[in-house]
Amino acid sequence: MIWIALILGSVGLGWLLGRGDWTDNFRAATDTLVPNLLGVLLGLTTGVYRRERIRRRRTYASPSMAYIGKSILFSGVAVGITAGASPVAWAPDVLPLASAAAAVGLSLWVGNLPPKL
Repeated sequence: MIWIALILGSVGLGWLLGRGDWTDNFRAATDTLVPNLLGVLLGLTTGVYRRERIRRRRTYASPSMAYIGKSILFSGVAVGITAGASPVAWAPDVLPLASAAAAVGLSLWVGNLPPKL
């Protein structure tokens, strides 16, 4: 719930202090949506593979790494939504980097969940 408040707050701050064009940011976000989403899903696939290793008792789950992964995932999602929805002149590399951070976070989160879930 707090992540939604952070995203809305950062988008609102971008609208107050922004010096860019919202339509350009939104167009860039929609143009790169498919490759970025595929990158995030690659992180999900990696996490499911790591989870299978935990289920077969080849390694152990780490709840702290799962929590760190969840934080990285939601941070990447927050940056991506903020970059696409606020009128701030972002660098063009922000969306792929946010997607990569979300993929790493999703991989860590799913891959380190306890085996009883």
